[in-house]
Amino acid sequence: MIVHRWSGKYIPRLDTKMCFLRCLGNLKNLTLLALEYSHIADGTGDALTALTPIIKKTHFQLQLICREDHTPGLTDAALGGGGYSIPDTTWRAVSSTAPNLYLLISFYRIRDYDNVRRFLSPSIPLREVHLTYGIDLKTKQRQDSDLSCFIRHVTHYYGHILVTLSIHQWRFATFPLRRILQLIPRLTRLQYVGKLEDDIDVKRILQIVACGACEKLKELNIQIQTDVNTRAYWSQVVEKLIEEYSQIMCLYNINLCLSVYKS
Repeated sequence: MIVHRWSGKYIPRLDTKMCFLRCLGNLKNLTLLALEYSHIADGTGDALTALTPIIKKTHFQLQLICREDHTPGLTDAALGGGGYSIPDTTWRAVSSTAPNLYLLISFYRIRDYDNVRRFLSPSIPLREVHLTYGIDLKTKQRQDSDLSCFIRHVTHYYGHILVTLSIHQWRFATFPLRRILQLIPRLTRLQYVGKLEDDIDVKRILQIVACGACEKLKELNIQIQTDVNTRAYWSQVVEKLIEEYSQIMCLYNINLCLSVYKS
């Protein structure tokens, strides 16, 4: 049977491949786009390239959330929920095309450093990173994520462009927090929620800032997780340190928020 065009009996099939991302690429007034990493990770980089018309604009912000069940190379991509990565060559092209792109990546409940590293590549223009471990009630006796490896990795590849670093631990192995400012002195914002080694660690952080070693720092937010038995002690430590360093922080125009975390 011959179907004549415009007869109403024939409707041409639309090309739905990457249709969603192409539509996003046509939103010329868009200034912020938040997606899951798996939504633009297709193994080829074509999905991210389709967003070039909007991400190359000045002051554009791209936010990506990475989940453990979408880890590239571990999740079965055939199930349609992650498993692919974005090639480093694509990120390199994006960095060249959109030098002003503000990229925020949030790692949600990814406790193994090796899995975090699978989402990253050397050419990612990473400006802000959030690492949230969360609370895992189902998994028992799981090995603590090596926070020191994550900090060294971020420092090596993104220390010169990183603006904000946020870490939210939950009763995991402690890490000398002062090492973050020693390795990444050009940070603008440092946010940390978790346990600390001791009160000396907090004091050394403030001493580093007071010496003027972190000239770009504008916000220092530390919430200390404690046990019930040590809460009163840490409250006294926090009160004393705020009284001692508040004037210096005002002199450097740094927003200091030091408190005991209330869980």
